Amino acid sequence: MINSAYERLRPYLNLPSPMEYCSWLSDRTKARVYLKLETFRETRTFKVRGALNFVLQLSYRERQQGVVTASGGNHALAVSYAAHLVGSPCIVIMTTKAPANVADMCRAYNAVVVIQGDFYEESEEIARHIAEDRNLNFIPAFDHEAIIAGQGTIASELVKQKPELTDVIVPVGGGLIAGISAFYKSKQLSTRVIGVEPNGGSALFQSLKRGERMKLPYPASRWAEKLIPQSIGRLPFEVAKECVDEVLLADDEAIESAVCDFLGYSSLLVEGSAAITAAALMSNQSQFVGRQVVLVITGANVNLPFLREALKKVSGCSSST
Repeated sequence: MINSAYERLRPYLNLPSPMEYCSWLSDRTKARVYLKLETFRETRTFKVRGALNFVLQLSYRERQQGVVTASGGNHALAVSYAAHLVGSPCIVIMTTKAPANVADMCRAYNAVVVIQGDFYEESEEIARHIAEDRNLNFIPAFDHEAIIAGQGTIASELVKQKPELTDVIVPVGGGLIAGISAFYKSKQLSTRVIGVEPNGGSALFQSLKRGERMKLPYPASRWAEKLIPQSIGRLPFEVAKECVDEVLLADDEAIESAVCDFLGYSSLLVEGSAAITAAALMSNQSQFVGRQVVLVITGANVNLPFLREALKKVSGCSSST
């Protein structure tokens, strides 16, 4: 399924995305740390892999009817891009926490943007009603085989780019962690797949701890606003139970520092929902000493007002080691 998705995407996307060694993170953590950079991807987010894999499997008639989705930011942008690519009308329902600049980018791809719903689940309910009322195709953010397979194509690149990796650290939204972990386990590789969630939005962490899907009443994260669904998707949870080795948590202060460090030491603009991987790595250094680790850097669509505030707090955009 993931291999088929990769072949489907190849004519449309610049594949594979680059991987580079990160000297400053390696020095701090005493591991060999690599960055899988989806920040240079079309729309500056990995999400386009899953969205486009879904859209390309729609019939000509379904594309003409149009698509609708719900998102906290990057998935909306990815669907807007994919729909624009195939000439499909597009509506995106974005949460009230979605960055305004990302909504503007969706409009640049001719998507109709509606800001409604404090959490993804609320926006999704609205989007599903619109899909039913207007006979549109609803594209889930993570809870669908086509989305999971598209995101999982990252893992198919990783095993070729760096087969000796011992750990893959992945932000947890749903589809990405499911796709990457399923691919690695299907190859019976010893590589550990580790998810990361914000402290205030630990839906997968809590669900795995309890052995059942948990719904968080008020998930919150200032810097990882794209990683705070109230509950992990049904399909991602089933995959995670079998394939994810561990889930780590990171707080907003550590994520903010990581965003600044990427800019200061790597000259990379990395959104908080991606920089969370570095935050978790630096907060759990002892378990990665001497290992070969890749951080999946999922996107560059930073909330600009938050970034301005963060840069005022640091001198030279660096943090103490």
